[in-house]
Amino acid sequence: LVSLVCRAQEATTLPSWGFDNDAEGWRAARHLGDLKVRDGILHGRTNGHDPQLISPLFELKANAYQEVVARVRFSQAGKAAVFYSNTTKGKYDGFSGKKIIEEYVRGEVWQVVRIRPFWQAEKTIVHIRFDPPPNADMELDWIRIEDPATAANAITETRFEIDPRKGWRQDAA
Repeated sequence: LVSLVCRAQEATTLPSWGFDNDAEGWRAARHLGDLKVRDGILHGRTNGHDPQLISPLFELKANAYQEVVARVRFSQAGKAAVFYSNTTKGKYDGFSGKKIIEEYVRGEVWQVVRIRPFWQAEKTIVHIRFDPPPNADMELDWIRIEDPATAANAITETRFEIDPRKGWRQDAA
């Protein structure tokens, strides 16, 4: 007989940006113009093949469960990406094509995009880069890092038992 117990708690929000009054330290690095905050939304227009929006610096102890979550709207569908880094040194402010997660996003609708980068090998994350789809209007309501290892409605304890004579059995605590 083998038993496995899983426990969860509430989700924890880590660095978070809501753009209530200003860009909160986010800056356009390239191919992103007309960056301004209006009515609590960060607006911009991508104007090239590689638009880049870079976060302010922060310090986050990385784990495998954290997610970059953003509420966004774009004028057209396309590929968005999140880069992450544990340094600001190097040719691209510490960002590398090896530390990237891409996601296809829809156009013309508000959507919440969740990206789990599995960045635990970095140990510490000091900034992220959000690349919206090229040649599109961008609206960013908020962006944050969450640790959903403990989501709000998660099961607080689950027991799995394997009995060679009976197979799997799950008991919610």
